[in-house]
Amino acid sequence: MGCSGGAASSSPGSTDSGSTDSGGTDSGGTVGDGATPDVSAQTDSAIDVDTSPDGDAAPEGAVEGDDLFKCTFDPMQWWRDAGVRDITFVAFADPHGMDPTSGCPVNEAAGDNQNVLIREAINSVGAHVWPADAGFYREGQSYDRIRGVLIAGDLTQAGSASIPAGKQKCFEYTAYRAAFGRCGSEGKLLFPVYEAAGNHDYPRMTPPGDANVHPVIDLLDLITADHRPGSASDLYDDPESGTAHHAWRWDDLWFVNVNLKVGYNPEFLDGGGTMRIADPHHSLGFLKGFLLSRANSKTRQLVILSHYPLGMLDKAEKESFCQLIYNAQHAAGDFEGGQKLSDSWPIVAFLHGHNHSVPEYKDWPCDAPYASVVIPQFSVGTPLYGGSQNLPGQMHFTIMRIGSQSLEVVGVGAPADGGTGPWDYVYKDRKPYPVAP
Repeated sequence: MGCSGGAASSSPGSTDSGSTDSGGTDSGGTVGDGATPDVSAQTDSAIDVDTSPDGDAAPEGAVEGDDLFKCTFDPMQWWRDAGVRDITFVAFADPHGMDPTSGCPVNEAAGDNQNVLIREAINSVGAHVWPADAGFYREGQSYDRIRGVLIAGDLTQAGSASIPAGKQKCFEYTAYRAAFGRCGSEGKLLFPVYEAAGNHDYPRMTPPGDANVHPVIDLLDLITADHRPGSASDLYDDPESGTAHHAWRWDDLWFVNVNLKVGYNPEFLDGGGTMRIADPHHSLGFLKGFLLSRANSKTRQLVILSHYPLGMLDKAEKESFCQLIYNAQHAAGDFEGGQKLSDSWPIVAFLHGHNHSVPEYKDWPCDAPYASVVIPQFSVGTPLYGGSQNLPGQMHFTIMRIGSQSLEVVGVGAPADGGTGPWDYVYKDRKPYPVAP
């Protein structure tokens, strides 16, 4: 049996089409490996707007980068025993870090100081409680034992480059990191950060562009198991350099970061006389390699972190992904050497951003002959409280608890004018899975 299906969407307006916002969410077709893009047929539906507020220019000769020390937080400190799973974390997407220097791009859906405000809201999580009327295990108790904060892509507005490339360096990655930190110990977020790259994390360049130029991905790729929290045995880096793909284990559950999407076809996004090449760096191959590196198991389950929802995969990518999961369940194809994933709910949750909407849940089914595989998909919310796709004046994020017998999730709406105060809940749900591993 594959991953059995659950209920239909449990929140209104669920979509996986990747909606646009006025500040520059990319849309556009994909082309196969090695194909030549037809730039005349593909456009960015909205262009990064060069109207950022006045600010001080970065010092001449300044460079971006992280202080690459080892995070000391122990994410396994609460694991009681094999098969006794109790994992709580926070997730959101699309912070679109922006350099305030005059001439650098902005996102028109952004709200003033949004990333500091959502940071303060998340840091206040311990002052809030699991809400009533959903059957939560800790109903009425405070959110605690937070393992980390997952950020599902579009960390920056324009790939920490300039519009068009070459005119001016914009320090967007620096702005992103200054808002959230990395380890939970820098006086920013109080919890370690686990981040994926999104389409906006690839720079726009003079056509035809250069697929090898992506400063944000290069910086993320420098963060390895030597720097992330946890023991080496609980961390996995892509053996291929330059991708930033990685995985980590909390309790008995592996989280796999595929960054842009779980696919292999690059996107060529034309807009305003510039070209953005968003390359997933064959993340599907990374996922296969990760599973092949693991011991055989009939109980292994995954959480996948991606910027794009599964609905944005092209037909070939969708079939390849579904086939990979199915084969890993049934010791078939590349996995003839043994089963790698659970018969039931091999993917416990697929977390994504990109659509700039309120948090929502939607089952995503594979097509025949892999129809037994159904992926629970969660859009995790965004701090973009100035956009039309969010509830006005609210920042949104997701809090999830994965236990041995159920997955509990709330979509949080925190008011931008007081994110640490009372929260609204876009939805709250207790899913009767995963089964005990």
